[in-house]
Amino acid sequence: MATKVLSIEIGQGLTRVVEMDYKVKNPKVYNYFTFETPKDVIEDGMVKRSEAFAGLFKAECEKRGIKTNQVVFSVNSSRIARRDAKIPFVKEKQIQELLDTSATDYFPVDMTQYHLVYNIVEKTAKGDDKGYRLNLLAVPNDLTASYFDFAQSLGCHLLAVDYVGNSVYQVARDTYETGVDILLK
Repeated sequence: MATKVLSIEIGQGLTRVVEMDYKVKNPKVYNYFTFETPKDVIEDGMVKRSEAFAGLFKAECEKRGIKTNQVVFSVNSSRIARRDAKIPFVKEKQIQELLDTSATDYFPVDMTQYHLVYNIVEKTAKGDDKGYRLNLLAVPNDLTASYFDFAQSLGCHLLAVDYVGNSVYQVARDTYETGVDILLK
């Protein structure tokens, strides 16, 4: 049986919520709704602590009989940096360690303030071009922390934070079947 999640995108004007299956090939949508995001709740992707917003969110879910408490957020922020990278072939479980040691080559910032995540775009296992083509994201720690805090204020368990650009990419990938893994976990 699939796990139900609330997929949430908090925008400047609207908050979008979809109750759906999680990590299944053909997810079922059980419920969806939008409501106005209160002013000054979100700034460049960062969710500000607001008991009023949490209360409004809970009321909107209650009105629809939604009891799901697992959440996934899609975030849109100019503070998330994205790069394409090519790395040599290593075991997939070693990719993160390789990236962590060379992170400042891709993102010339203090990486202790960021979470580095990747997506395998292409894997070449033969010839001189053996390696991976990756999509890298550097996500500010305080940005993800704001979503953890918001999930807690809702009494929910945060499963993942995803970048809106990746969400669109995932839909396109599924449409064109290029085979890329999910991002921010």
